[in-house]
Amino acid sequence: MILSLAAIGLGLGLILSAWLTNRKRKRIRQELIAAAERSVPVMAYPIMVNQMLLTRKGAVAPALTIASFEPDVKNDEMAEIVGKLRMIAFAEASYESKRAVLKMLKDEEYTPGRRRAIPDDLTGGRRVYAFDLMMFGDYLPTDTLKVPLVPCLAEPGESGTIQMVPWWIVARALEAETT
Repeated sequence: MILSLAAIGLGLGLILSAWLTNRKRKRIRQELIAAAERSVPVMAYPIMVNQMLLTRKGAVAPALTIASFEPDVKNDEMAEIVGKLRMIAFAEASYESKRAVLKMLKDEEYTPGRRRAIPDDLTGGRRVYAFDLMMFGDYLPTDTLKVPLVPCLAEPGESGTIQMVPWWIVARALEAETT
């Protein structure tokens, strides 16, 4: 009798746990869908990445990337900004800008949804943001991060989410656009 009561309690506990987990999963899924509906496509350019993304196939790890919502921004402009950020000590920029970028580069903590504006004197006046991005190796066109372009969906503005888009979805969209 005591074992039966314990089994019933355990069974009810498992059912409740499963129900709560499913409810949480649904809420997170709905939040991601809502964020995607508010988002626009952007190309992100990695500044700092977890070493696993460079060496381990299918790794899931954080990265610091930059992107701009300006539609006319060119890849070579963004590549130049990446170079300035990586060599910030030698970049032509104000002391305050260098200090802000160094502080950003020293902060290796991943914070979902965090974005910070890159100082204007490093971007040529363009509005460019640094994003904390969780990268999925399986979404990359190569086994590891070899191509420094990462397609994403991001909510425009000073805050919001950014989500990596699988390369094959982008490839199909580009193919459909050219036909």
